[in-house]
Amino acid sequence: MNSFVNNTPSGRSASSKIRIIEEQNEIVKKWTPKVRQKLRASTRRFVNGKTQSMVQRPGRSEEKLRKSIRSRFGKDGQEIELISFNFERHGVFVHKGVSRNHPISNPRDKSDWFNSTLDKLIPELADNVADVNAEASVNATRMKIQ
Repeated sequence: MNSFVNNTPSGRSASSKIRIIEEQNEIVKKWTPKVRQKLRASTRRFVNGKTQSMVQRPGRSEEKLRKSIRSRFGKDGQEIELISFNFERHGVFVHKGVSRNHPISNPRDKSDWFNSTLDKLIPELADNVADVNAEASVNATRMKIQ
């Protein structure tokens, strides 16, 4: 009688692959709130701006940047393959140093509150994922403000 073992292309059994995916997902789920907290902390230096927690703009309401930072995950099957951080669009303007009086061609001092925070924390995520799965990699290029 022949036995059949279902191996993934990397030579791992299906149950081993599922266990690794679950461990990686847990790492990502623990890392993301820490990043959100650090991003919110990095916006505390912006003292000029909204005095209320919510401002009505034509056609929409707008939150303070700090309160607007949220995260979510994108999955491919069971595996988290995407982490996205959403925030009010004025966070991009602050990051790039632009406003009505300072267009992109003549920006004021940039306030890198987002990418610099990610740059400090992404190595931790990459190291933790690598500890679980040496074949995994972390691509953070789409996560940053371009």
